[in-house]
Amino acid sequence: MTPLKVSVLLLLLLVATSTTAFKIELDKPGPTTDPFKPVIQNDTGILSSLSGPVTDDFIDDFIDGNPKEVNGKKLFEGDIMLTEEQRRLLELRKFHTGSSLYKWPSGLVPYMLHSSLGTDAISAIMGAIANWEANTCLTFQSTTFSSQPHLNFVRDNGCWSYIGRVYRWNGQRVSIGPGCEAVGIAIHEIGHAIGFFHEQSRSDRDNFIHVNEENIIDGVESNFQMASTVNSVPYDYSSIMHYSVMAGSKNGLPTISAINPLDNYLIQRKDGLTFRDMYLANLMYDCISMWEDQCGSSNPTCQNGGYTGQDCSCVCPPNFSGANCETEIRENYYEPAADGCTQTVTTEGTLSPDYSVQMGERLQCAIEIIAPDCTKPRLTFTTFDLYQESTCNIGSCCRFENLQFMDNYPNSNTAYCGTDISPGDVFNFDTQLIILFYFRHPEVDTTGWSAEVTFPTDPSCIVVPEGDCTLQFDDSFTYNWKSPDFDGSTDYPTSIMCTEDMTGMPNTMLYLSSDSFNVGTPPVDGECTDDYIEINHLYGRTEKFCGSDPISFTSPSSSFSMTFHSNDVNTATGFDISMDMIPNSAFNCHEDIVLNSGQRYVLKSPDFKTWISEPQLRVQLYRSRGKTNQGQYSANQICWQALNVTATSFF
Repeated sequence: MTPLKVSVLLLLLLVATSTTAFKIELDKPGPTTDPFKPVIQNDTGILSSLSGPVTDDFIDDFIDGNPKEVNGKKLFEGDIMLTEEQRRLLELRKFHTGSSLYKWPSGLVPYMLHSSLGTDAISAIMGAIANWEANTCLTFQSTTFSSQPHLNFVRDNGCWSYIGRVYRWNGQRVSIGPGCEAVGIAIHEIGHAIGFFHEQSRSDRDNFIHVNEENIIDGVESNFQMASTVNSVPYDYSSIMHYSVMAGSKNGLPTISAINPLDNYLIQRKDGLTFRDMYLANLMYDCISMWEDQCGSSNPTCQNGGYTGQDCSCVCPPNFSGANCETEIRENYYEPAADGCTQTVTTEGTLSPDYSVQMGERLQCAIEIIAPDCTKPRLTFTTFDLYQESTCNIGSCCRFENLQFMDNYPNSNTAYCGTDISPGDVFNFDTQLIILFYFRHPEVDTTGWSAEVTFPTDPSCIVVPEGDCTLQFDDSFTYNWKSPDFDGSTDYPTSIMCTEDMTGMPNTMLYLSSDSFNVGTPPVDGECTDDYIEINHLYGRTEKFCGSDPISFTSPSSSFSMTFHSNDVNTATGFDISMDMIPNSAFNCHEDIVLNSGQRYVLKSPDFKTWISEPQLRVQLYRSRGKTNQGQYSANQICWQALNVTATSFF
């Protein structure tokens, strides 16, 4: 038996578990009063009308339109119905859909269509089924035999599904209710039914997105918690299973932001199954190994992340082509979504998307505008004619075409459409950097927008000369940063600024400390009022230090920037800061553990973050004993005393 190698580094983490759904309710009809009697719909006529690719169905906001509970049961993460056993296992951190218990045997999924479903809903369901079958080895089989586990598509209240195969002889419901009659929504709900959680629940999501907890509806923060996942497929902003940036927002500001602002528009894109959605499903259901066995000597050697498909040819990522995915056709996996209008603007001039793109094609892009030093961006609109819905039953009236401004990323978001902006309107921004997101649906035919970009001088700006701070390298892991002319007694100059950008090595932490620190005056109510040092680290977070007390600071990443500011009044003896880039392997709780499937090992007194990687097996972590200083479990902090590790098959 192949041993499981688990690389473990542990950090105290607390994740609150709750199944409270979003507290947004729309006036939607409830389920029909007729008893649910499964009926069979003739598939042939429906499938014959579904030619061409799956179109964008604007599923971004449907979760917010869902009821918070159905038939007295709360929806988990907005659109997932859980059994009581699943809820219990989630609370214990033991639930995962990779188990064979929650997978459909041999990828065969029986289904029925309820008589309450209208033509639009049935078309959406059949289009979704066609999309899954065309790109995976899953087979959806229409059946009249109701006394077996199966999907029972119904017109209930909202859009929702159970997660994975629920072993019920009378089937499990998948609701395609009023407002849910879209192919993209049906694909998403079937994704849950075959075992997919939401993409932003992945355990590695913090490397790609930032969750703006301050914008989430009170009480539903747990809908954004991370799950224990095996991330054998790269994170996918454009996944059909990804929340929108505004999901669960209480104030109209984004709840999810891409780490790179120019990637933010990708989260809005929902075109059906992506390459990575297909790849994950084919791994979960052993489709690829089955196809490789069937192909035999015809099995290709797929490169660059491609895999063998059901026709014995390589299925390539969108940025590679060729018989073996050997030819790179573009650098970025997501590049096709940009439509050529994503750009960075640093000079004055006319700004407008490329409207030479024919109607029937999507326009979707991010535009970054960076003003020169001591100036701020100004937009003067010369044209503005964007489509606006007369009534809006799901999400924004601007969902088919909109222009959004973000001038305080990731915490601001304003969308415009219709005649919200008039020619001649001027927008002045308070930040040096702004980001515009523009989206146009393929079927929208409007004049569009254009604006003049100028950079007026910021009268409040004072040019601060660059100070002569000193950065010394003691060894490959230790640095010292000193204020200008630092000797412990000489004061640093006034009105200067020093900046250093540090890019650390992977799997290293930052420990910053200084016993020789004398910068400005002590903080007042926690705020530095004159000279200070500022550390910018993960997800745009900042830490400021001032006064004369020794300082220390720890970050799980050794990539950061630091800035020293001195004003034109005060001065002091300065600082000598030591920065240690500490490899994770330096901690005595870091271990390489080799386990056979089913074996256990106890990790005691961990203090640091857990990293577990193994593509074909999962690792369960569950609390053996826990205590706080008071000897009781706390809602705010749990100190792990021991963790049991169990290796079991995932796929």
